[in-house]
Amino acid sequence: MGVQMNARCWRRYVSRVILLSAMIQTASTVTHYSIPEEMEEGSVVANLATDLGLDLDTLIKRKARLDVIANKKYLDINREKGELYILEKIDRELLCPAKTTCFLKMEVIVENPVRIFYIELEITDINDNNPHFRRDTIYLDILESTPVGERFSVSNAVDSDIGSNSVKTYYLSKSDHFGIEIQSGRDGSKFADLILKKL
Repeated sequence: MGVQMNARCWRRYVSRVILLSAMIQTASTVTHYSIPEEMEEGSVVANLATDLGLDLDTLIKRKARLDVIANKKYLDINREKGELYILEKIDRELLCPAKTTCFLKMEVIVENPVRIFYIELEITDINDNNPHFRRDTIYLDILESTPVGERFSVSNAVDSDIGSNSVKTYYLSKSDHFGIEIQSGRDGSKFADLILKKL
């Protein structure tokens, strides 16, 4: 009797370990997608049914739903087609201001039995913002005795876009009095110096 009891306990223990390891394995799997910001509402991001290995019948019967972790709900699931689609345009600069990477973390949940799929959506930057100076007019006080070649720093232009879509260079309209020289900061940012050519 004692041996039978130990065998049953052992089987339960092994079953629980297998179940737990399967749950951990499922929990650690993340499906990644990448889209540009500002995609039109209704645009399809991916076919979730195919990517998650679920059929359309399963999505409908098991009431698949999308839960967004710590963000507004920008996407949803079309259960009839198995597609993940844009519910509302995503503005990367509002969602992840001043960050070099931007991710939306989501969970796709199906019921009976409950199963959770983790989704990570990278929002890539598009060049949708114009750079501008903080002030429309910049005044320089220049003495008559200022030597030719003197440099005058100009405040950086501000651009909400990042990386390859941020400020790349500056241009100066034709001037007999000033030239322009572009400098690069350690972080890759660009700034300009005006150089006095003549008074």
